[in-house]
Amino acid sequence: MADIFLSYARADQDEVERIAAALEEAGYSLWWDREIRGGKQFSKDIEQAIDAAKAVIVVWSKHSVESEWVRDEAAFARDADKMVPVQLDATLPPLGYRQRQAIDLSHGMGEQAMAHLARALDPMIGGETHHMHAAPGMGRTKKMALMAIPLVALAGAGGWWLLEGGLAGDAEKVVAEEPHNAHVAVLPFEALSSGEEDRFFAEGLSEEIINRLSPLPELVVISRTSSFFFKGKDVPLKDIAQRLGATHLVEGTVRRGGDLLRVTARLVKASDLSEVWSKSYDVAPGDMLAVQSDIATSAAEALDVLLDENKRKRMAEEGTDDPEVYTMLAKANDLYLNTHAKGIDMNDLAAANLLYDKAFETDPSLWIARWRSSDRAMHDVQNSVVAPTPVDDAKVRAMLAEYDRRMADAIRAAPTWALPILRQSRMIASDDWTGAVELTRLRLTKAPACPSEGWPEFLAWRSGLGDEVVDFYGRVAKCDPLESDFFYAQVLLLNGQFEESIKVSDRAIANEEWRAAGTFLKAVALIGLGRTQEAEALAPDALFNRTVRLLIASYRGDREAARALAPGPDANLGDRLNYAALTGDREAANRIAAQIDARPGGPTWIEGYGTMCFCGEKFDLDATPNYKRLLEQAGAMQPLPKPFPLKLKPW
Repeated sequence: MADIFLSYARADQDEVERIAAALEEAGYSLWWDREIRGGKQFSKDIEQAIDAAKAVIVVWSKHSVESEWVRDEAAFARDADKMVPVQLDATLPPLGYRQRQAIDLSHGMGEQAMAHLARALDPMIGGETHHMHAAPGMGRTKKMALMAIPLVALAGAGGWWLLEGGLAGDAEKVVAEEPHNAHVAVLPFEALSSGEEDRFFAEGLSEEIINRLSPLPELVVISRTSSFFFKGKDVPLKDIAQRLGATHLVEGTVRRGGDLLRVTARLVKASDLSEVWSKSYDVAPGDMLAVQSDIATSAAEALDVLLDENKRKRMAEEGTDDPEVYTMLAKANDLYLNTHAKGIDMNDLAAANLLYDKAFETDPSLWIARWRSSDRAMHDVQNSVVAPTPVDDAKVRAMLAEYDRRMADAIRAAPTWALPILRQSRMIASDDWTGAVELTRLRLTKAPACPSEGWPEFLAWRSGLGDEVVDFYGRVAKCDPLESDFFYAQVLLLNGQFEESIKVSDRAIANEEWRAAGTFLKAVALIGLGRTQEAEALAPDALFNRTVRLLIASYRGDREAARALAPGPDANLGDRLNYAALTGDREAANRIAAQIDARPGGPTWIEGYGTMCFCGEKFDLDATPNYKRLLEQAGAMQPLPKPFPLKLKPW
């Protein structure tokens, strides 16, 4: 067994990986859960590892103080007198864990901090004295950064065209930049010519740069959904960076002149808008592959990312090399993402699918285009399942088959890292959920947080993975800060963290596109805190305002107010089920749930919308034999969370 056990929260995994790398480089033997938390066997492995360890490093942060796993491990280490606490931020360890002063890593993991850690570990472990260096990605000198950039540029893809004369452009400008796990936002490049095609071409170029930077573990790359939020808005760069949590911004322009394109790009430091790197290119549209690759690699190198052969390969595998295709993708993404932000319009999804299908036909490696094109079929299924008048079963099964066909195509085309995401998304609509919990654990704990599309928390609440869901959306908040707040606030609420949910909901409210949704979740969290009058005042501005008022009535036990909110005769089955559950009509809830369960795709709908009433179980599982069978297959039989009591719904 290893000498050192590392205890941490999933949301801190990026920082912890750097600590682990520094420990292993110094010669320490280390155990930490690179694999998945969960299950009896894994819990046993943890117990054996922590018992055998001579020292337990407990990584305290705003995330880990909320983690029951970390608290349990810290308690064991404290009682065994082998705890070595460290702090990633200013958050104090919980009461009962402050007897030992924590080693402060909140200002970086340089030589001095890591030497302090070694001095704390060596007396516990015994044997040789270890010498620790700065954690990878920290403490490198400006001189080293200056040396690394031109050497890699001359040896790699960024240099061949300088020697061959394939592209003409202005001299490259690079200023050395010290690495601090940079958070990089690639803003939509501005088309200086007037045509709409040029606008999408410029945006497509931006998306390809995002795609190429995203695989680099040294960087947190802000997703397209957040970085494009400010498109066409007159917002100062410093304010954009602050809203996105970005340390650096990539911006640029595209101008068409005859047969050539003039592309300019620059990387700026957000704190003072100083220019770290800049370059201009004059190219034919067919040579854009070299430009997008050079911008991405040059930005990465300017941030002191050392690009070995494997990293360059990963960057090259992302996205598409065809300018016509990425213009199509830019148009499709514009339709797809806008309709998801503003309310699903099936016509917009149909128009997006025409473009996604054409892009995938042209370049069959575009797995994400195929994945997103499956979304329309899933919405068709969901709408049919709860329709007041039953939809022909054969039509719904055809929709499910279409969804499955597109997901199968995406899986065949996808890189290895995306497979857990896609396999989970495919299983959701299948008739066999065997292994679903393991896929969800993989999605929540090992797969990249962004893209966060699909259904990351599938069966998580029924599998005891609430903390993992919260940690996952905490990571999503770093790479997709403007689009993740609604989902993060929702899972915090379900986890009973009402005050934290309100803070995140307030961020969503500040974002105009998410204001009504954020108001809804804030109102529900206020009910959880017993502040129903404040919740009542928010109800008129809330998305699902009827649900807010019904929750207030159920919380107070006000049956008369609840009756006034009864759904009309044309209401869909989902609304009827929520009303029956929140008013405590168990018989009606069981009857409606049985209707949904009997329809093709019914169990998928039940699982997907099971937590949206914040009321725990809506019905008895025996009323839904198809759904229950799938849960038993998955081994996911835990009750849904009921974050606060409801007088009208005692169960």
